[in-house]
Amino acid sequence: MIEYVVDEALPGRDEILARLASHDRDVVLRILTLLCPCRNECYDVEIWEKVEPIWSSQWDHEVREAAFHAFGTIRDRSRVDVRSRRLLDELAAKLGGWVYPHWFRLQMKKGIAPGDVRYPKAAIRDVPTLIEQLSCGDEVAARDAIAALCPADGRHAPKKVWRAILETRRSSDLRLREKADIAAHRLDAHAMSCDRRHE
Repeated sequence: MIEYVVDEALPGRDEILARLASHDRDVVLRILTLLCPCRNECYDVEIWEKVEPIWSSQWDHEVREAAFHAFGTIRDRSRVDVRSRRLLDELAAKLGGWVYPHWFRLQMKKGIAPGDVRYPKAAIRDVPTLIEQLSCGDEVAARDAIAALCPADGRHAPKKVWRAILETRRSSDLRLREKADIAAHRLDAHAMSCDRRHE
């Protein structure tokens, strides 16, 4: 499950690229930590192209792990975040289909085109991402979250995920509680205007 962390904001694009190209392991490690989607959002293809060689290079273990974690978080978010899916599509066009998550590649092995791959239903593991999307104030992210929670492809809405989001309002973490309240209000507004029955 992705745990979101409040951290410093990412620097500008040129600064990120310069830090990723640094020969100072601490500089690279810090920018990889900031790049992870559990801390900041970045959908720049050129930046993510530079992350891949770091995780497959001769860097020390901690730097490789940070690159792998950041890339893995993009893969995890793609389950419910359309922007992460688009980023992976663009990276796959440049780097190859291996950039997709394992479950995605399994469908491709069966001959399913990337554009036709069926994403899994939202699950409990997606709750932190969904809360972030619903509470961040970004309408695109909120729409992605609602689409994952109320799929238009005939599948049933994942009620246990809705409930888990609503139950997060009782968290002991004040910041998380506040985000869950915003998320719950968005879900209530959607449920009132949706033809489908939601709990």
